[in-house]
Amino acid sequence: MQLFQYTICFLTLLVISPVISAAAHNADTSHQPSTFSELRKTLHELGYKSVERLQKPQPSKLPHAENKGCVKTCIFLTDLLGNLVSNPGSGSYVQQQSAYWSKQQAETQPACRVQPKHAQDVAAALLIIKFFHCQFAVKSGGHAASAGASGIQGGLTIHLFNLRTLQVSKDKTTTYIGAGNRWGDVYRALSSLNLAVIGGRDAVIGVGGLTLGGEQEPIRHKDSSDISCQGVYLSYLAAMGGRAMA
Repeated sequence: MQLFQYTICFLTLLVISPVISAAAHNADTSHQPSTFSELRKTLHELGYKSVERLQKPQPSKLPHAENKGCVKTCIFLTDLLGNLVSNPGSGSYVQQQSAYWSKQQAETQPACRVQPKHAQDVAAALLIIKFFHCQFAVKSGGHAASAGASGIQGGLTIHLFNLRTLQVSKDKTTTYIGAGNRWGDVYRALSSLNLAVIGGRDAVIGVGGLTLGGEQEPIRHKDSSDISCQGVYLSYLAAMGGRAMA
């Protein structure tokens, strides 16, 4: 069985989808917007053409919360991304709340959760988070034990479930692995091609968290590293300023 390097895609903190649109590449998003009109302009450059109709959340209309910035973030993200955002009390919020390995993680309750479908959704979320001063966490598989590892009380949790690109190169020497994949998904796809990669020892572990953690893994090869993070060949980033880059 061939063991190979793989191309994996990183957010500022976590792995993201490798599919980055031309709009995200071409947008001039090197600075952080300082006004709401600048925020809307930057989001428009990222490809959100209907953003001009969105209004800034008004403090007088916000529900009681410890972090008003995060409430504003959730309201604006809901207006922008629709059902990709899950708010407290919704069925999708409850389902995602239970999809953690540890009880401590499952008890952490964010102000809302967002499940981006594309790299520009991640870039947009980061722009809005920074603009409204909201703390956030990122979840790939949710397998860590400690509270706050991939969720945040009262903040925003970015859940990478939809970012599940898994594409092997024609020469079978590298593959693109999106952050929403679990290692079991990766192993099953590659084994059908007689390929293997260094990853998690449990099928339900997420690609992003383990790779960034650099955990030592049981699959070894004499000519390769024995930790998953050193198998990374190329990273795609979504920065806090909204830029998507390789």
